[in-house]
This record gives sequence, C-alpha cells and structure tokens, in this order.
Amino acid sequence: MKCLQCGAELNGNKFCTNCGAPAEVCVQSEQNVVIDTENNTYENLSDAVNQTVDYQNPYADNTQPVLYNANTNQPNIGYTGQQFTNNPNGTYAGQQFTNQPNVAPSGKKSMDSGKLAIIIISIVVGLIIILGIIVGVIAFSLYNIAKDAVISYEDNLSSVSSYLSSYIDDYSSSVDDYSSSLDDESLNSAVIDPLTDIVYKKSKLYDGWAVIGYDNYEYPSNEFTLEIPEQFMGEDVVEIQDLSVLDLYDNKYITVIIPGTVKVIGTYGIAGHIDEVVIKDGVQKIGNYTFTYAGDLSKIHIPSSVTTIPDTCGLDVCAAENKNGLTIYCAKDSEAEKYAKEHNINYKIE
Repeated sequence: MKCLQCGAELNGNKFCTNCGAPAEVCVQSEQNVVIDTENNTYENLSDAVNQTVDYQNPYADNTQPVLYNANTNQPNIGYTGQQFTNNPNGTYAGQQFTNQPNVAPSGKKSMDSGKLAIIIISIVVGLIIILGIIVGVIAFSLYNIAKDAVISYEDNLSSVSSYLSSYIDDYSSSVDDYSSSLDDESLNSAVIDPLTDIVYKKSKLYDGWAVIGYDNYEYPSNEFTLEIPEQFMGEDVVEIQDLSVLDLYDNKYITVIIPGTVKVIGTYGIAGHIDEVVIKDGVQKIGNYTFTYAGDLSKIHIPSSVTTIPDTCGLDVCAAENKNGLTIYCAKDSEAEKYAKEHNINYKIE
C-alpha cells in the first residue's frame, strides 16, 4: 500500500515513514475513491492508483487532505508542516524529535571530585617541596656568611688580644720604673712654689728637683704661658714626672716651656689642656706615653738635643685626636724629624 500524501510504501506501518501521514487515512482514501471518468474522476481504487496524480494539487476541488497529529492520533486541522513521530525520519539528516532518551554524544567524561582532589594535593605538596629547597639554600648561604664572619672576628680578636697584652706589659714596666723612683721620703718632701704654683719633689734619677704637678686652675687671660724655671731653691730642675695643666672651660690657649736643665720628660709627664709645648735645648729624653693624655696639643718644639723619642711617646695620639692636627717644629735631620716622617705627622724645620 502506498501513502496518498507522498506515494511512499507503507509496508504495514501505522504511519508513513516518509511524511508521517496515518495509514488509516490512506486506507480510507483508497476505499472511498469513486471518481467519474468523464469529469476526470475514478470509480474504483485500481484506476485511481494507475492514474498519474498531481502532487502539487491532486484534488480537483483544491481540497487538502486531513492530516493527523502523530502524538494524539487526532486530525491536525489546518497544520501542514512537519509531523513528529516515534520513528526516525529517513530522509531528514537534522535533529530528530522522538520519545527516545537523548543520549549524550561520546567525548571526554567529566572529572570526578576524587581525581581533582588528588591533583590539588599534588600541586600543594610540590609547592611545599620547592619552598623547602629555597629555605634550605638560603639557610646554607647564611651559615657560610656567619662562619666566615666568626673566623674573621676570631682573627681580629686575636690581634686585639696580642696588642692589649703588649700594651699592658709596657704599661706595667713603666709603672714599675716610675714606682722605683719614688719612696715614702720623697713623697713626703713635696714642695709647692708659691710664686708659680708648681709642685716639686726631689728626683731619684738625677741630682735636683722633679716637677710633679701644678696647683692652679685659674688663668688671668685667654692665653696663658707656664714656664718651668731652671732652678728651684738653688738646685736645678732636672725631671718632669707629672705636669698636668687643666682648663676647666677648655677655652684658654696654654703654653708650657720646659728648661734645658731637664734631662728627661717621664711617663705621662705632660697632660691636661696644654695647646703648645716648647722644649729648650739640653733636654735629652722623652719617655713612653709622655703625651698620651695631652689631646689638645697642636704644636711642639723639639730641639736636636733630644735623642730619644720612642714610638709610644703619644705624639701620634695627639695628632689623631686634635681636630687641627699636630705640627712638630724641629731641626733638620734630628730625631724629631725622623719621628714625624715615620708617623706621617706634619713638621716644620726651624
């Protein structure tokens, strides 16, 4: 049996597999066809089948066939569009509208939560391992830096320790020398000159007096000169043991003149706020640390008679501490010139 809509074989189907028309309509149409041949009609089914049909307008009276809704099996009044069936459309390559479940197309499956968690944990563990490596490298570098610093510090500490040990030994030796020159009798025999306020005592090294202090802190003007006399009470002044001249406000220019009768200027012999020292010709020796505590000293005159100037006399300390530096006035080719050159101290020949 053929479909009256499109002419396709029905093959016993309830609906036309090509256009979707119900088979009952086709059967009823075949059974009810009675056409007058004179008026271009047929009285039986066989004639109708053999007659060429105009599918654009097969009906003489322009009457359209009744179409049925495939889902309700009811007449679809006025609808001539696509019919929706339970069977696939053999000639339509597009989307099919059926009652069959919509099966998802094959492709990548969605990732389950377990696999996602494993990936996240792996990333976190990897980051922790990388961070640990970075911290380890930094710690190792810091360790090497600290190690080098400790080694350098130990070397410097050893040098400082050696220097301090040598300094203490020299200081102890000087103290012993100084102490050996004193006794109770000499200490009790200190005498103050009321005219100059200079304090004397008998020298244990030479015949004569040793200066051991200055007993005045008031000065009549901004420039003050303290001149040590060559003699006191009929005897020569032969030694400067301790001459400390203090300026309470440190605003005076103080000059000390040492006579040529003095043989030696002893350990820590010159101290305080003394700005200039003039040593007269005849003085022979300057002791260790003589000028160490005379930080204000900016000028010193040393004659060629001075033949002993130890490296530790303290003049280099004065040169370093005084903001204006230190200038040594000396004779050419003298011991003082040699000392100035060796210690890079400014000097002038006079």
